[in-house]
Amino acid sequence: MEIHRKVIIAGGSGLIGRYLTYHLYDHGYKVFIISRNVSKAQSTFGNVAKVISWEDFEQKNMPDLFAEKYSIVNLTGENISSGRWTKNFKKIILQSRLLPAKKIINVINSAENKPEVFIQASAIGYYNNKGLVAEETSDKGDGFLSNVVYQIENYVSENLTNNIRLCYIRTGIVLSTDGGILKKLLPLFKFYLGARMGSGNQWRSWIHYYDEVRAIKHLLENIESKGVYNLVSPKPVTEKVFVAELAKVLKKPAFFNIPSFVLNLIFGEMANTILLNGENVVPDKLLKEGFRFEYEHLSAAFHNLLCE
Repeated sequence: MEIHRKVIIAGGSGLIGRYLTYHLYDHGYKVFIISRNVSKAQSTFGNVAKVISWEDFEQKNMPDLFAEKYSIVNLTGENISSGRWTKNFKKIILQSRLLPAKKIINVINSAENKPEVFIQASAIGYYNNKGLVAEETSDKGDGFLSNVVYQIENYVSENLTNNIRLCYIRTGIVLSTDGGILKKLLPLFKFYLGARMGSGNQWRSWIHYYDEVRAIKHLLENIESKGVYNLVSPKPVTEKVFVAELAKVLKKPAFFNIPSFVLNLIFGEMANTILLNGENVVPDKLLKEGFRFEYEHLSAAFHNLLCE
């Protein structure tokens, strides 16, 4: 199996991007990061990655960047849980994904030497199947987030040069103490304010950050991989179990329950889509391709992140 050792990452300064950059570097990859703030990104990565501006990328001012074999991973996008879903913030969520994808596709389509594979970030919010198990072939759900995912994936599939291997990574809740939901929950548990949201029966499809970057590396290297991939553990849990496992590992109580109407008052539409409905998603295609998770069970993931 031939490994493509040059990777261009857009969105490399985000949580997944940072982990992915270091993981690929540790495995012999030469990593390039496309950034809006070159000096800041370069200070973050040092000699681990070379940082280029979007302007230089679009104008192909670095000929060696597109020489020989290379791959592109697009992880760009505003954090969907970083603000209330106002009309303006919804526009930011969509455009922060769509505009970079358009720029990258324009570069790919005009480049003489095409990438070996293009990996486009996506989300399990595509499904919104109200508790039913969702595989990669499951139907699209309703609502804002489902429509955002559909628009991005549809734009890429319709506009990318069709002889390029293409993968969409629909990611669930990424567990890390450096960001995401776990970082937000830890202070609450520390002060004995751990609580489950809503009924507690909604599903949480999660993935340890290490398995997330391992899965992306798998897609980079496996030339048979293409299409949609769910990047989640094969063992989703309910909100009730998620909170109970976290409380057990932290040795803190979780007595409280935040009623649905309170979450709706505070977060509006986002509460229903993300906090109260959840997704029961499985990584069917990864498993069929022989990918094995280091952290399949939630308790093992929490122990690794919080006890080791």
